[in-house]
Amino acid sequence: MIQDGFYVKERTFWFISCIILLLICTVFIALYINTQNELDKLKDSETYTTYIPTMSNGLYAHEIKWLVRQGLQNPVEDLAENLTENPGLIPFEGTLGGTFGFYDPDSIYVLTPRWVFARFEDGHIAGAMLLEYSVSNDTIHWKVVDAYIEN
Repeated sequence: MIQDGFYVKERTFWFISCIILLLICTVFIALYINTQNELDKLKDSETYTTYIPTMSNGLYAHEIKWLVRQGLQNPVEDLAENLTENPGLIPFEGTLGGTFGFYDPDSIYVLTPRWVFARFEDGHIAGAMLLEYSVSNDTIHWKVVDAYIEN
C-alpha cells in the first residue's frame, strides 16, 4: 500500500509539473506572438522607417533635422553633391592621364553627422577615404582623415 501511495503522489507530482510547464510555454508563446504583432505594426509606422538608416545614409531623423538647422536643405544629397564638386580633397595624383574624382554619388556614404566614407577613382585605379565634415553658415567644411589607393 505504501508503494501504491508513493506512486500516486509521484504521478500527481509529475502531472502537476507537466501542467505548470505547459502553462509557462503557453505564456511565452503568447508573449512571442504579441511581440511579433507589435513589431509588424511598428514596421508599418513612420517612426520605424525614419529611424532605420539606409546603406548610403547612416543618419537618424534627429541628426538630419540638426543638419537642416545648420543650413543643409537635404543633408545626404547636399553632402554628396558638395563632395563631388571638391575632387581636390583627394590626396593622390591620377595615373595614365586620369583625374581622380568622386564620380559615383552612390559610393559616398554619410556615416554620422561628422563622418563621410567616399570612394574615388580616375578611370584606372580606385581608392577610398574617410572625411570629417562640419557645417556652418550653409557652408560645408571638409577635412581628410585617411585615404588609400586600392590594389
